[in-house]
Amino acid sequence: MKLKKWYVPLLGLAMSLSACQGVTVKRTGIKDGTYAVKVAGYRGNIELEVLFEKQNLKEIKVVSHSETDVLTNEAFDRIPKKMIESQSLNVDLSTGATKTSKAIQEGVKKAILQAGGVEKEWMIDRRSHSETKVEKKETKVVVIGAGPAGMAATLRLRQQGIPTTLVEKAREVGGTMAFASNAYQYVSGTSLDPQSKKMSISELATKLQKAGKGNLEMIQDFQSRLQETINWQTEDLGMTFENKYVSDAKDANLTSAKYEKKKDELLALLRREIGVSRADVYTNAALVGYLKEGHKIVGVRIKKANGRLVDIRAQAVVLAMGSQLRNMDGLTPLDATHVFGGPIQNQGDGLVLAKQEKYDVTSSLPSIMAQAGANDQTQAVSVEEALHELKQNEFSLSDAKGNLLSTESYEKNGLSSWIQKLDHHRGYLWLTKSGYDKLREEIIKTHALSEQYVKAMREKDSLLISSGNSVSEVAKKAGIALPKGIKLTGQLYCIELEPYRIQSLSGLKVDREFHVMSGNKAIPNVYAIGSAVGGVFGNKESLGVSNAFSFVSGKVLAEKLARDLEANK
Repeated sequence: MKLKKWYVPLLGLAMSLSACQGVTVKRTGIKDGTYAVKVAGYRGNIELEVLFEKQNLKEIKVVSHSETDVLTNEAFDRIPKKMIESQSLNVDLSTGATKTSKAIQEGVKKAILQAGGVEKEWMIDRRSHSETKVEKKETKVVVIGAGPAGMAATLRLRQQGIPTTLVEKAREVGGTMAFASNAYQYVSGTSLDPQSKKMSISELATKLQKAGKGNLEMIQDFQSRLQETINWQTEDLGMTFENKYVSDAKDANLTSAKYEKKKDELLALLRREIGVSRADVYTNAALVGYLKEGHKIVGVRIKKANGRLVDIRAQAVVLAMGSQLRNMDGLTPLDATHVFGGPIQNQGDGLVLAKQEKYDVTSSLPSIMAQAGANDQTQAVSVEEALHELKQNEFSLSDAKGNLLSTESYEKNGLSSWIQKLDHHRGYLWLTKSGYDKLREEIIKTHALSEQYVKAMREKDSLLISSGNSVSEVAKKAGIALPKGIKLTGQLYCIELEPYRIQSLSGLKVDREFHVMSGNKAIPNVYAIGSAVGGVFGNKESLGVSNAFSFVSGKVLAEKLARDLEANK
């Protein structure tokens, strides 16, 4: 056993040295020197510097990029090493980061052509073609995504003694629970909320359905299981709620409550529960494919950040990878006019893989959000989540005419109704020094941003249009209407906000038992829960409904799977 422990790292060291040393190939036409190239990656441009010495590839340096996925980091490390080692563009692409791998290939090819080389000479196949070693694992249920729904399903499965494997792309489990905007959960019709306890499940479900024109049957199922789920959350998980309720902007009967614990405490609690549940957890790992026997899905293939592959056979595959602001294809848009909102690990690849299997994806009608930084022409960010971290005396909002958003309106409705009233005109966010610092760091933490963009935010205050010692000074510098009634004091900062209409809430179509659908067919052992599901609530979710649905769907599916597995013994 001792020999095995020492053998693996020594082999890894030998491979690393081999990659650094490479081979030397005689070329014609290559002019030595460093060549700068720019190519399109998965989330934006990738800039490379390629060095040739003695007509051979000497160094491939990644200067900048906007990729944030755990697997793209492995591609940036492995692909250049393989190219230098083999002196060839013909290297194996990085599984799970194909677009990034191809972009690196394209960038180096550009540099070769700039240096006077011939592409054909660089396409010789020098790969070893050794079989990739894949780790094998078996379990009963594999859950992809460790956000609210994935954690709920995993914890309930483990409570019932079901062997479960949880896979998460980020460094830690938690998903959207790490974001301030997820501090609320819908509670209407439960004993927690005396304001709506007289309304029937059917009446509340109808109200939710009308709000966004969603799926009435699934909303009824959700509403009927809400009370037992909240009881489970509070009694088994310790997720207690404040005795204060926030009503939906359009219907006072649809109410939410805030979690008693702050987000960091709540995250710590749920992570601790996952830890003691004894589920097998893979973090820094992503879904890259499905295992099949004929047409039947019998598990998944995941890839760790270090490049190693793991095949996990399971009797049930649960997709809980969430949903982010997306276009009609279920992908985060790449151009400068779109919001790059968190969670940063969720890039839509789970939906892409599902679509490749012909699983149905549903899309809601467009919704409107406020973004900042669109004038930068590279990336834009959403301020809505970050504002939840600020105190009321740290910020104010005004429209193009100088009218302020009242504190009462913001506390009741958030930014949604205010953004609607802007009607595609600009709005302005006014911040104190402490408010600006908090907002900037929260945006950096919760958005998928390039290193250059973050550097510009911190060192050049790139989000700002003006700053000064008074409201009048800031307004004059920016050339905007002077807002009346702002009570902020000290050094002030102003950020321009632009309403933007974007497709959201894309997700997989499921039946009432959460089977993923392909046409009219329910896939027997593949399920989707939480925000990975599309179309349940239509084009509008009341405050906290997403969290509530994640916990309800996770718990309900876990109990169904436990029953099915017991019956099939």
